[in-house]
Amino acid sequence: MTNSNSEGTLIALLFIGRIAAWIISGKMAWNWTNPESFWGAVGFLMAWAFIGKFVDFVAAAVCAVSAEGVK
Repeated sequence: MTNSNSEGTLIALLFIGRIAAWIISGKMAWNWTNPESFWGAVGFLMAWAFIGKFVDFVAAAVCAVSAEGVK
């Protein structure tokens, strides 16, 4: 039985990936909505939240599948 520290690495990658995903999804939402009014800003925030959560969910699923392969 070996003591592997792969889970800690995956957690760190997930953390870094979540930050990057929210920044990238914010940029994507800004380019997509191009807000110029109050309601445009509201639409931007909604789009950013939707895209960010979707990307975050996909990243977590990838890390979960990778963690299963490590065991």
